[in-house]
Parts: sequence; structure tokens; C-alpha cells
Amino acid sequence: MVHEKVIVAKCAGLPLAVVVIAGILLNHPDVVDWWKHVASSVRDYIARDATKTAEVIHLMYRHLPNYLKTCFLYLGVFREDFEIQVWKLVLMWISEGFIQNQDKFNLEVSAEQYLEELVHRNLVMVGQRRANGKIKTCRMHDTLREFCKKQAAEESLFGEIKAENLSPPTSSENQTVVDYQRLCINNVNLSTFLSGAPSGNCVRSLVACPKDASKLEARLVLNITKAFNLLRVLEMETLVISPRLHPDFCTLVLLQYVSISLEEGFIPPLFSNLLNLQTLIVTTKANTLEIKASIWDLPQFRHLHTNVSTIISAKPKGKEASQPNKNVQTLSSISPEICTKEVFVKTPNLKKLGVRGSISKLLQANDASNMFADLLQSLENLKLLNDDTESKVYRLPSKDKFPPQLTQLTLLNTLLNWRAISSLGELENLEVLRLKENACEGEIWNLGKEIFGRLKHLHIGRGDLMVWTASADNFPKLKSLELDCCSKLRGIPNELADITSLQSVALNCTNNQVAASARRLQLLKVERAKKAKIFDNFKVSVYPPDF
Repeated sequence: MVHEKVIVAKCAGLPLAVVVIAGILLNHPDVVDWWKHVASSVRDYIARDATKTAEVIHLMYRHLPNYLKTCFLYLGVFREDFEIQVWKLVLMWISEGFIQNQDKFNLEVSAEQYLEELVHRNLVMVGQRRANGKIKTCRMHDTLREFCKKQAAEESLFGEIKAENLSPPTSSENQTVVDYQRLCINNVNLSTFLSGAPSGNCVRSLVACPKDASKLEARLVLNITKAFNLLRVLEMETLVISPRLHPDFCTLVLLQYVSISLEEGFIPPLFSNLLNLQTLIVTTKANTLEIKASIWDLPQFRHLHTNVSTIISAKPKGKEASQPNKNVQTLSSISPEICTKEVFVKTPNLKKLGVRGSISKLLQANDASNMFADLLQSLENLKLLNDDTESKVYRLPSKDKFPPQLTQLTLLNTLLNWRAISSLGELENLEVLRLKENACEGEIWNLGKEIFGRLKHLHIGRGDLMVWTASADNFPKLKSLELDCCSKLRGIPNELADITSLQSVALNCTNNQVAASARRLQLLKVERAKKAKIFDNFKVSVYPPDF
């Protein structure tokens, strides 16, 4: 089985590669040494049949619907073996104008459907899926990626900057002239490229995803504004801008998508000039991020993603101060202090909210956050991440004060008691519950008559939980259970084997008792399936496997 697994892994999901290698294996199907030889030479064999491979891929491409062709080719902008974050890919597709949907509020849904179509056609591989079944990460086979790069260059969709394209940094007469609408820079140092004072008035997108993170001096970022003043999409999150973003960056008024990393957590007021901005993604090494710009007044703004607690100091202003911005869908992660009525009135269609900071003060200040229900009627995903280690959350909002459409809830460092967690079963639409590290405290979680009627995924992270009692009645629709660093837990309830919908249990750094109970659960599921004469594809994964 060793050689078979190696061959399958190297084919990386490409059906054509599987066919080619299968034909070669037929020469000596029963000779182990032949399988070993083929396993070590998979890529060589595929390369030898390059003409046939290229013809078949081109045929597959020609038969794609037009709306999928640009989305497919665009995947070539990412570097080799890159695990693509789907949520970012979707937002990039939207900003590039690839998504055809007259309903601008559902562009993200359409983009995800496009990706599922490409997966169904075996052109894209799924890396990971989310608890709700949606694709979390994806990647491409090297052969397909090379085709995308070549075909995209022929169609002038995008071009890749290579070392041989660069002009010497000291050359003023021989600038690097770029005549592509979209650029990807993965294998060339971006600082070197920008030091050469590149020129490209036609460039609309710049995607830099180098393998190794590095610093990018702020003065070189100014060269982007000079060279590519019509830029709409900027993706360079792996490069840390040092020391801070220069205000002149805001002269790129056509920007729709910005993904950057900052050494200092500061966004200047002039960001308010980016009236076309749809997506802002900021990663910073600072403890907090301060946005001085009034993003509430940006008419096209849809998504804010940050890795730290974010303070948006500018208040809604002007004639539109009282008018809602119906485009805003994501605010994550923001500081509790800006979770105010004035902000939520501006965002009636908010779907995802992440709050990071002193969660206990937030709930106390707002009477257990009754504004959540009153003003966040469209909210589906809520994250409460408590950064205040000296305080714990004593209670959560009651059922009638939670957003009515909430399907996903994540808690971190809230130190809630298990009784409060049990009360979450009253949330009628809750499908995903993630209890991250220290979300709860208490050694016993005894579920009585509480029912999580629609819960499909339950994650329990590090804490002091030792005894967990529950039955199938408590989780009638549970599909997956994930336990992470639950080192004190004595086991998983046997009664969960009666949940017919349960498909998987994943354990990460638990203990021998928990691992044994998970395997016992698997045996019970098999026995019940045999008695009922049904097929049960229940899986248990344990890491490390020694447990």
C-alpha cells in the first residue's frame, strides 16, 4: 500500500494524471519493484506525455462556460503548492468583476457556486471544508497551474513577473515596463521589483504571494502608487509594510480590494478617499488596529477582516450619517467599544461579526447585548473573542436577544459555565458551535433535557472539562464532533453512537481515554448499522496517532 499512496498523492487529484500512470502500471501490474519505480517517477512520466496532457486540458478549458473560464485561469496567479483561502479568492473574483449576478447582495454566494463547479469538473482540488460543508481551502495541480499561466498570458488576463523581466535598480532609462492588466509576483523579491521603478499604466491588479514573509519599506509602496495608479486589486498580505502605511497610498482611488500587513496598526484618515473600496484585509503585529477613516461612508464597502481588535475611530458623518450602508456584510474583528447602536444601524445586512476585546464589559454595558437582536436581523456568524484575561463572562444574551438568523457561534476565553452553554440549545437556527480555548470553565457538563435541535458541528477546545454526559436526544442532527486539547476529559458519551447523522469524530492532543472512547463509539456505530442493515461511513481521526 505504500507505493500506491505515494502514486495517488503525486497525481494530486488530476484525472488525466491518474489515467497516464495507470497505463504505465499495466505493463507490470504485479511487480512490486515496478510500482516502486513508478512511484518515484510520477512527474517524469506525466511530463513525457506532455502533448497529450496539454491537448486534454485545453479541450476541458474550451468546454467550460464563459463565466468560469476567467475564474479558472485566475487561479494561476497563486504560487505553486499554495493553499488558497477560499474566502479571499471569492472576494478577489468579485473585485475583478468576474462574478455575473444582478443581485449584488449575493455575489459571494455566486462565487462559491462557481468554485464548486470547478471542483466538480476536477479542475480544482478541495483542501479543507468548513463545518457547514463549504470549501475552506483549495489548490491546483501543477500541470493545471502551468496551463492557466500560459493561457492567461495568451489572453492577456495576467502575467507573471520573473527575474529576467527586471531592470537593474539603478537604471532610469530602462524601466521595467508592464503591459499586463494583472500581475503576479511570487518568485521574485517584490522590493527588488519596486526598486526598479516599474511602469504600467494598464495594470489593474497586483498579487504578490511569496513563500517567505519579508518586510516592505513604506517608501517602496509609494512606487506602487506611481507605477500603477489605476490599481483595483492589491494582494500582498505576506509582506509586512514597515514602519507604517504612507498617506499617499490613498491616491489609489480605484482600489476595490486591499489585503496588506502592517508593522504598526494604523490606517490613515485619507483611506476615506477610497470610495470604490469593497474589501479591506489587514494583518498587523501590533496589539490593536486603529482605522482613522470613516469606512461607514464608503458606498461600496462590504468586508473588513483583521487579526486584532480594531477601533474605527471615525464616526459616520455627513448627510448619509443616518443612512444605512446595505453593502456591509463582514466586520471582524472589531473592538467592543464600537459595538454601538450607531454602528449597527449603519449595517442592517451584516452577516458576519467578530468582536475581540473585553466581552464581559460589552455584555454588561448593553444589558446582555439586546442590540444584537434589534439591529442585527441578518447576522449569521458571531465570534466573541475575550482578550481581557482578568474578567470572565457571567452570562450570555437570552434567546430573544440573540440575532434571530444566527447559525454559527464561536466563543474564546469567555470562561462561561456549562449551564450557560446548555442554554444555547434554545437558539433554533444554530448549526455550528465552536467552544475554543477556555470558552468554558467547570469540570462537568451534564446535559439534561436541553436540545440543540439543528446543531451539525460541535468543537470543544482546551479547558478543565472532565465529565461529559449527553445522549442522542441532545444532538439529534450532529454530523461532526471535534475535541482539541481536552486533556482532562475522561471520555466521549457512548450514547452519541445513537446519533444516526454523526459522521466523524476528530481528536487533537486529547488523551488515551478519549481516544479509546472514540474508537468504542466507532464500534457501536458499526454494530448499530449492521443491525439496521444500513451503511455507516463514520470516521474517527486521532492526532497524535499514539493515543
